[in-house]
Amino acid sequence: MPDPRPLYALPTLRAADRVVVVEGEKAADAARSLGFIATTSAGGSQAPGKTDWRPLAGKEVWILPDNDRPGRKYAEAVAGLLAELNPAPTVRVVELPGLPEGGDIVDWIDAHGEAAEPDGMRAEIEALADESDPLAARTEGLAQNNDTWPDLVPLCPHDVPSFPTHTMPGWLRAFVEAEAQATQTPADLAGMLTLAVLAVCCQKKCVVRVRDGWSEPLALYVVVALPPGTRKTSVFLEVTAPLEAWERAEIERLPPEVAVARSKHRIAEQRLQALQSKAAKAQPDEAAAATEEASQLAWELATAHVPALPRLLVDDCTPEALARLLAEQGGRLGVFSDEGDTFDLMRARYGNAPNFGVYLRAHSGSNLRVDRVGRAPAFIEAPALSIGLAVQPDVVQGLTKERSLRGRGLLARFLYSWPPHSLGQRDPEAPPLPEMVRAAYHAGVDRLLRLPLGTAPDGRPAPHVLTLGPDAYQRLMAFQRWLEPQLGESGELVAIADWAAKLAGAIVRLAGLLHLAEHGTLADPWQRPIGLPTMEAAVRIGEYLIAHARYTFAEMWADGKIADARYLLRRIEDAGVTTFTRRDAWRWTMGHFATVEDLKPALETLGEHGYIRERPAKEHQGPGRRPGPAYEVNPLYFGNSGNFGNGISTPEAGNLGNSGNGVGADREEARGGQSDGQNCHNCQNSSSTVGDAWRPASGVANQSEESEQ
Repeated sequence: MPDPRPLYALPTLRAADRVVVVEGEKAADAARSLGFIATTSAGGSQAPGKTDWRPLAGKEVWILPDNDRPGRKYAEAVAGLLAELNPAPTVRVVELPGLPEGGDIVDWIDAHGEAAEPDGMRAEIEALADESDPLAARTEGLAQNNDTWPDLVPLCPHDVPSFPTHTMPGWLRAFVEAEAQATQTPADLAGMLTLAVLAVCCQKKCVVRVRDGWSEPLALYVVVALPPGTRKTSVFLEVTAPLEAWERAEIERLPPEVAVARSKHRIAEQRLQALQSKAAKAQPDEAAAATEEASQLAWELATAHVPALPRLLVDDCTPEALARLLAEQGGRLGVFSDEGDTFDLMRARYGNAPNFGVYLRAHSGSNLRVDRVGRAPAFIEAPALSIGLAVQPDVVQGLTKERSLRGRGLLARFLYSWPPHSLGQRDPEAPPLPEMVRAAYHAGVDRLLRLPLGTAPDGRPAPHVLTLGPDAYQRLMAFQRWLEPQLGESGELVAIADWAAKLAGAIVRLAGLLHLAEHGTLADPWQRPIGLPTMEAAVRIGEYLIAHARYTFAEMWADGKIADARYLLRRIEDAGVTTFTRRDAWRWTMGHFATVEDLKPALETLGEHGYIRERPAKEHQGPGRRPGPAYEVNPLYFGNSGNFGNGISTPEAGNLGNSGNGVGADREEARGGQSDGQNCHNCQNSSSTVGDAWRPASGVANQSEESEQ
């Protein structure tokens, strides 16, 4: 679409005195259903800076943000762009009460119920707008000398949204939100790990058939990155507790059966030794019969299945041992860890060459052959492995050391989450996890664990087949139709095309897991097709994953100069200056940089990204040392901060200023990022915030199936 892009419903805007701005065409239509003149940027939250906002000059504009960080960033960006118009419109940011996380005006209308009258709902919004103060227009001072500054290039590639807990079934959402509250951790941690728990419960029991030739198993690989001290282990233990409880109960129940089977196997082995000895000593006329009997018993032993104690989870396990355990457990297993050992083992921690074929095959469901010492090889048909990891950021950043992890497609199989931490903001008296919520979560997981395997026509175990309803199928096709161009050379996701190429398959898997979690109380939930609401929920999670994958892959390849530049940028902001010298910068950062020379690359990086520039040196006259370099700070960066007098601020939406290029968000990151300067979570640019841009209109695209290979 050429730039600048026209506003949605443009013909209706010209004669309007008041216009409501929302995020996405669906939300705009919902506002219009209440009698408002409403619009949105073409491309939703993805492209406010690419949209022509001039038709709103001089009007009264109400911005209704979605209830999440991307929604507030979108409102911030739109307010900043409107402030540049001449004449400037009167802008109010109207927060709709009672929205769920990620909710918008559509959810607000739905919450009122079918009996609610449009006039009454419109009056509620009008009252909210009357109570909100207009945002003050920026002064001309902010734009002073802007044309002499280069464009800001954010040090962080994009914003990351919060985990959309509203997409989960009620019992699961209640647990994730309550656990996040109890531990004062981001909901992303419990949310992502519970998805992996669902996968452990349901893998190999069901597959999702999209159409002939395209089916998806229900295995998931999930990794969440959070720094030390953020209570990852506490959440990890709570999330996996029902799996551990089931495993303990099964081990207590089955030992007699396992002991009997193993005893019979050992007796048979001893018989074989005796027969082999007899055959070796037999006379020629008896040797043939003894040899035949020994050979028959040897074959029976080699092909016999010796039951093992049931296991759902492993942690510190080499790929070779993992393959053997998969064979013992019927091809189903989960790898869960709150440390980085799993990635170390993938990279051959014990000095061998990388060996992660088992991870590749067990994710895609490709048959696996396991060689066993002294026994016939085991063939695992359609193995299913799910992984849930909660690790420190350094673990994820270190994955680039073994390039084959990405080159062979292993990193592309993971679903990543890198949420902002809550260190420094935690409530020491947070309410504990309610026992009723914990019990409901345990019951829900136990219910899924007890779902039976299906049976193939030949009597062997086989997965049940989940199908998509017509509307769910069309929604998936519409998402694929949007996704495919993003993978090309000029697409938004070209940098992570290997990962994004598997996203449609991941969304199908998520839809299958959410369906079973929602309908697990039914005797045969696979008889009910996956519906549109479930597919929409899976797509919403997919949108979330896009932003986190972009951030994660960018962090994997970020160098130390970027981290140091982020740290220096925070210190400049803390100092509240518009100019400074190199000596000032050294004084602010001497605990981080060992020498002034170590500081120079960070200054150069900030200059290259447009945050600062070196002031021309004045001619030095007289005795004494020549003054060191001095720097100016880009007013567009600090123009979004109330500390510098040119921003426009609201209590909830934060600082609204020139956000079209996302630089205000980078300022927020610089204040609230990790203490070591390595990580930021709130940066964005005009083309990377997740919102309705990821939600194309429904329709069916003729395109090939996603390949898992």
